[in-house]
Amino acid sequence: MPVSRGAWCERLPIGRCDTASWRSRRGYLARARAPAIQGRAESLPFTDGAFDAAMAILTVHHWQDQARGLAELCRVARRRVVLTFDPDFSDAFWLVRDYLPESAEIDRTWFRPIREVVEALGGGAARVVPIAHDCTDGFLCAYWRRPEAYLGGRVRAGISTFARLDANVVTRALAALEHDLESGAFWDRHADLVEHGSGLSPHRGRHLTSRYPYRWTDHRTRTSPPTRSAQ
Repeated sequence: MPVSRGAWCERLPIGRCDTASWRSRRGYLARARAPAIQGRAESLPFTDGAFDAAMAILTVHHWQDQARGLAELCRVARRRVVLTFDPDFSDAFWLVRDYLPESAEIDRTWFRPIREVVEALGGGAARVVPIAHDCTDGFLCAYWRRPEAYLGGRVRAGISTFARLDANVVTRALAALEHDLESGAFWDRHADLVEHGSGLSPHRGRHLTSRYPYRWTDHRTRTSPPTRSAQ
């Protein structure tokens, strides 16, 4: 989501480049208030330095050429923010560790190490982003304190990890999770999830600021003042 600057900003507060297929996004874009341009992360349809800031949220792992896409963010914007997963922490999440260990293997091939993402953005900072227990953006770890949600097909349909796993693996994992929920074994094993008073997940992502289990990457040039955001 590149953010425009200067006089253009008066007419176009936010410019959005959507890299999902037009067929899957056209209904959403028709309702969106901000103008949107269909494009590819590896070849953004904007001039050099067109924006003050560009933000990529849980998308980099879907790009065909991640290095080129990150280079494009650097080309079009002075500041860059990326919210992504840290593959080194994949199996710290109970769903992966206890039920879908195959997912950790996918993550290690799908997600670039945080260090590499920071380097690709030209340096910056990497920060942990806690996930609220009632997070409504249905990515993989969003339901960390609502395990029964993963049994719902509608929830899984919005999580790309399930689409990448073998159907038999998913069926086996869901059967085991359902059994543990019905028997109470799940909450015996994970009572700490309820006791986590803050309502923020101990399983986190990373916020990478162009120098952060989710990570933000927010890149700032050396001349820009320090700052953050999270999902």
